[in-house]
Amino acid sequence: MIHAERVDLIKNGVSPADVVWADLGSGSGSFTLALAELLHPLTEIYSIEEDQRILNEQQKKFQTQLLKYLKMRDMVLLLKHQKKLITICGIS
Repeated sequence: MIHAERVDLIKNGVSPADVVWADLGSGSGSFTLALAELLHPLTEIYSIEEDQRILNEQQKKFQTQLLKYLKMRDMVLLLKHQKKLITICGIS
């Protein structure tokens, strides 16, 4: 599944006005990035995954791909406030 298909799959269940989201069992973070595209730049998105190795890979992925998926209208807010993608490990 490509990024645009993930965005399309979840868009009806996401409100741009939401301010906090959690992606439980986030794995590669692909749906976390889809959420980041759909939500306001000030939204906090918690990526929760028990495998620290996967979370380390996610952080690299987020740093390189997040800006690619954001709309141009969000860029000014993003630069001022930085969308928060927070990874959490060891939730049991």
